[in-house]
Amino acid sequence: MSIPDIAKAIGTKYQNISAMENDRRVIGLNLAKKPGKDLDLDFKKFLE
Repeated sequence: MSIPDIAKAIGTKYQNISAMENDRRVIGLNLAKKPGKDLDLDFKKFLE
């Protein structure tokens, strides 16, 4: 799955995903819950 695919799936821009990957943006609680719910993962993993 590419960054644009992930961004589209959770309803954000791909630039935001890239910024989070590179520690230029904080992952908010609501945004962390979206892929966790869709992928059946514990959202807390995105906040570590």
